[in-house]
Formats: sequence, C-alpha cells, structure tokens
Amino acid sequence: MDWRGALGLLLTCATLMTLLAQGGTAWPWNSVQSCALLTLFLLLVLATARIERQAVEPFMPGWVWRRRELAVPSLALGLLGVIMTAPLLLLPVYAQAVLGLGPVAGAVVLAGMTFGWPTAAVFSSRLYLRVGFRAAALTGATTVAVALSATVHLTLSDASTVPFVAMSTLLGVGLGLLQPALLVGVQAAVGWDGRGVATANLMFCRETGQSVGAALFGAVFNAAGNDGVAVAVGCVAVCEEPVAAGLRYAYLVGAGLAAALMLLLLRMPRMALR
Repeated sequence: MDWRGALGLLLTCATLMTLLAQGGTAWPWNSVQSCALLTLFLLLVLATARIERQAVEPFMPGWVWRRRELAVPSLALGLLGVIMTAPLLLLPVYAQAVLGLGPVAGAVVLAGMTFGWPTAAVFSSRLYLRVGFRAAALTGATTVAVALSATVHLTLSDASTVPFVAMSTLLGVGLGLLQPALLVGVQAAVGWDGRGVATANLMFCRETGQSVGAALFGAVFNAAGNDGVAVAVGCVAVCEEPVAAGLRYAYLVGAGLAAALMLLLLRMPRMALR
C-alpha cells in the first residue's frame, strides 16, 4: 500500500482546507499565517507528486492526469463540487432570513435542486449518446451558469419563493446533465483495468471540490454580510440585507466558476462510448 502517498495527499488537503477556512476569519489573508500555510501547501503538493512518481503502486497514478480525456473531466468535476456547495449551504439560510420561510418550508426551495438533479440524470444518457459527452457536459454547465446568474438577479428584486424554487430546479437540471456525462465519459476513455482508478479519482476531485467550496463560499458569505449580521442580531428586518448580499456575492462567484467550467470543457476531447 502506498501509505506515504496517502499521507501526503491527506496533509496537502488538510493544509488547503485550513487556509481557506481560517484565512480572512481567524487572521487576514495577507498575514504571516496565510503566507505560511500557502507555502506549506505548495511544498506538500511538490512532495506528494514526487512520492507518487517514485511509488511502485501509487495511491494516485500519474496517468490519470497526463491524459487530457481524464484530466479535464476530473478538474471539471472538482469545479462542479465547488459550485454545488453554494446552494446547499446558503439557500436555506436565505429562504429563512429573507423570504421569511420556516425551517421546513425553507427546505422546499432547496428541494427543487434535489428534484431536478436526478430527473435530468435519467435523461442524460440519451443526450450524451446523441450529441457526445463534451456537448452534453457543456449543456449542463451552461444551464448551471444561467441558473446561478438568474438567482443573482432575483436577490436584487422583491421576488417571491416560486422563482427561487424554479431556479433551484434549473440548477439541479444542469448538475444532473453535467455529472453523468463526465463520469461515463471518463469510464469510456479507459479499459476495464483502469476504470476503478479513474472513477475513484473523479469522486476524489468532487469531494475535494465540495470541501473547498464550503470554505470558499463561507468566506465569501461572511465577507459580504458579516458586519451587517453582527449589527442586526435580533432584528430580522435589518438582517435581511446582509444575508441577501452574502448569497448574491456567493452566487456571483459560483456563476464565474461555471463560466470557467465551460471554458475548461472546451478542452475536453470528443469521446465515443465503448
């Protein structure tokens, strides 16, 4: 077992999570602590890469990153993991603080995404079999970008609950079209002997992306609305604007990441199903 590689990967991810979670909160981004953690993270990346190159049976084989048909979907699924964290963490908070819904009713806004995702995933195979994996993934990424951008517009207006549920459902549709196209596309690009490794790498990238997204969007939300929330404790009416601003900026970042995801997917080679 490549325990050195596994330990190096664990320490690398832990350092990155600490930097993203504590930077700008426990200490400023331009502080000595942030610079030290960033330096440690980069050194751990280099050390882990060297360990994996020397390992007989590496924990994360280098070929999953040297082949473009594997590397691009892995990075794309990592970005998907980052993006999907914003609604999961922040939309229920917005529903309660701004839309005035209770805890149970607030979950209905997020339920749109959980309904749209599996529904779209059912029909995703028909899409990528007809137009290809890259086109299907681009369709999903475009849908995600539209849903996030439209939600930003909704936070600027006096929108009711229904439009937020609709955009949450549209976001779920985009995610449901995107993830299966990436997953099956990677599995189609490798033989049976490499599918387990390639699939595990995809899941690792998505889970890492979700961890990064939790830290990233938490930091964005705090930076955008923390001062207002601190002043408005106990006053729901005053608390609405900082919470709305926090969600707005988080979704703006998410929309930007979705645009970057679309550009990344343009580098994905056309692949046929084996």
